[in-house]
Amino acid sequence: MRQKGLGSEERRQLCRELRQRQTPAEQFFWELVRTRRFEGLKFRRQQPAGQFVIDFYCPELKLAVELEGEVHEKREQDLRDTDREEYLRLQGLKVVRFSNDEVLNDPEGELDRLRESRTPYTGQGWPAVKPPSTGMVWPVMKSPAGLHNSTARPANSSTVPKRC
Repeated sequence: MRQKGLGSEERRQLCRELRQRQTPAEQFFWELVRTRRFEGLKFRRQQPAGQFVIDFYCPELKLAVELEGEVHEKREQDLRDTDREEYLRLQGLKVVRFSNDEVLNDPEGELDRLRESRTPYTGQGWPAVKPPSTGMVWPVMKSPAGLHNSTARPANSSTVPKRC
């Protein structure tokens, strides 16, 4: 979700509201990963990142997990998703996308795909893989030299602020 012009208090309130009105797939996924249930990793839900809100975020892996419903199949929304992914990648995050149907109908398969994403992001890029409907990690291009070095980022980076 993209929200322009929100101050920090408004953004915090938006995150709280989004947590209260999660989709069934988001609720189900949250039950799978909350309180370090998945591989001992910490996940946050409805995490602000710049002008966007990430569905789920794992700080240890710098991993953004986006769940997508039918609205994401529309061309206009697809363009917004592409912008969001590009922004998140430039901030040093990996982005994994799952459809709501995949999470609800094949949760173990989605967790297996999430396990494949466990390697922390190194800024070296990824090979091209299947389209987003498969839930696989999208290709990541190397950023220009000196523009981004994810291993040199401080642990308390302001790119992904602490939870609202």
